[in-house]
Amino acid sequence: MIYAVIDIGSNSIRMNVYRVRNEKFRLLFSKKAMAGIVSYVRDGRLNKDGIGVLCSTLDGFSKVLTQLEIDRSYVFATASLRNIDNTREVLAAIERKTGWKVNVLDGRQEALLSFHGASLQLQEEDGIYVDIGGGSSEVVCFERRSIISACSMPIGSLNLFTAHVREILPTPSEIEAMHMHIQRELEAYVHAQEELLFAAGGTARAIEKLLLKRNLLERKGQAIERAQLEELLSTLCSPKGAHLLLQSKPERIHTLIPGFLILLSVMDHCHCQRLKVGRYGIREGYLMKVTKGI
Repeated sequence: MIYAVIDIGSNSIRMNVYRVRNEKFRLLFSKKAMAGIVSYVRDGRLNKDGIGVLCSTLDGFSKVLTQLEIDRSYVFATASLRNIDNTREVLAAIERKTGWKVNVLDGRQEALLSFHGASLQLQEEDGIYVDIGGGSSEVVCFERRSIISACSMPIGSLNLFTAHVREILPTPSEIEAMHMHIQRELEAYVHAQEELLFAAGGTARAIEKLLLKRNLLERKGQAIERAQLEELLSTLCSPKGAHLLLQSKPERIHTLIPGFLILLSVMDHCHCQRLKVGRYGIREGYLMKVTKGI
């Protein structure tokens, strides 16, 4: 069977199409739109322009799916629609204009499904898992591949940028303000220590790509030492950082440093010594939910 899974995130909206056979899946097709939904939130409400962008993006995805032989399709949202005051209004508008019924995940559901997706390629028995999104960051502590604790912090790369950065790249004082904000959230939500940090999400993948591009890493999936991360962050915060981002990840020029700060802060807070970046996460976890009922 062919399944389509659409993930409405705060920064991007992604659609993955999978073939599922004998309880195994293969990614056939992927499409991404950098919609930046959280940037349309005013006084806690997603405004009309944001609703328009969201519906237009989903309608575009729907047109793509009509050209494919899709057996089942699902749309879910995370902090993008969970953390606004007019969720019902937005869901009604989406269904009216596109026909899609959207499942809004709560923070714990998001953390658990993201970890279940990541665990498909997880080799380590113990560690901390983090998925840094645009509007939230999910943190899971696992031992012997079983979940010990799971939480969703209400900070992500995009809403952290929106709250603290006035221009495109942050100043030293803005970096310090973001760091203090992240520390407050970690102290409130995360109480675990492990040697390994396993990360998913666009921020983590972008960091790995930049490390490979600068020859600070030999291959994807390799363990990354903290010193390598610090060297890259220092470069990104230097005058040539904007040029590097424009060359490699132009769509993340404003959100990568805030996301990077969350990643390093989680490492520090949880006393992690190494980082590994995974390919799977929330979309694969949701696919497991609808096909296996996890």
